[in-house]
Amino acid sequence: MKKYILLMRPQFGLVTVTSVLAGAFAARFLDGVFHPWKFVLTLLAALLLHLANNVINDVDDFLSGNDPANTKAIRPFSGGSGVILEGLVSVRQGRILAYTLAFLGAALGLYLNAITPGNLVLWIGLIGFFLVFGYTNLGVRLGYRGLGELMIFLAWGLMVVGSYVVQTGTWRPEVLWVAVPTGLLTMLVLVINEFADREADAAVGRRTWAVLFGERTTLVLYLVSALIAFLVIVLGVFLGHLPKTALLALVALPLPLEAYRHGARTVGQMPAFLKSVQFTILTQVLAVALLSLGLLLA
Repeated sequence: MKKYILLMRPQFGLVTVTSVLAGAFAARFLDGVFHPWKFVLTLLAALLLHLANNVINDVDDFLSGNDPANTKAIRPFSGGSGVILEGLVSVRQGRILAYTLAFLGAALGLYLNAITPGNLVLWIGLIGFFLVFGYTNLGVRLGYRGLGELMIFLAWGLMVVGSYVVQTGTWRPEVLWVAVPTGLLTMLVLVINEFADREADAAVGRRTWAVLFGERTTLVLYLVSALIAFLVIVLGVFLGHLPKTALLALVALPLPLEAYRHGARTVGQMPAFLKSVQFTILTQVLAVALLSLGLLLA
């Protein structure tokens, strides 16, 4: 059982927990509604699909030769779980697990769509499914076309919107003030993990930011994206779309700044660079959790 847990990499599910939470509390702030049981079902569906994506990406990275070529992997933060590479789980077993998780997540999503007016949940789910599974699969392989980072931004932004829609049965543009920073901060988790995988990604044709722009330029893009995420929150408060308590999220601002500073000093030096990866994961979890708390307190 332990090998399958390692393959799913559940520790990364925290970015999904905070994203679904942000959408649900946005509904409470904007519309005064919060249904705990709908939140739990939405979270479970999102986690199942996220874990399915983790597994199928491991399968693809093994088959493409990415993982075998990745000598600088910092597991579990980059280079996949290594479970298939080490022969603990077969490709067939990995696929069965991924498809099972995806089926269960999709089934829950269809149920949520059935109890929500219209088919907005269905369309959000289909687009999100395409984006997440299209990263290395579905024939589009977005991660190989230089679109992987954009895909993560859109997918986790949509997760916030979807969580909001399940709670309210509709949507309003104001929820984007929560979805955009959440999507950007989740995207940065992917970006910072790509540094350790850069050589292996380049070898198999995966065009990540680190491959396309180089490590130094990608670090600058990382910093700019982080600052934009926090600026959106500040602007949301200034324009009256978010409560003043949403500024609690700024408590996390020093984390990406330190991740950038440390990364600039240790770029290309593994495992010293790992500290920047840890700071980035903590940034997403803490910032989005505090943003959610700010919405709840309002």
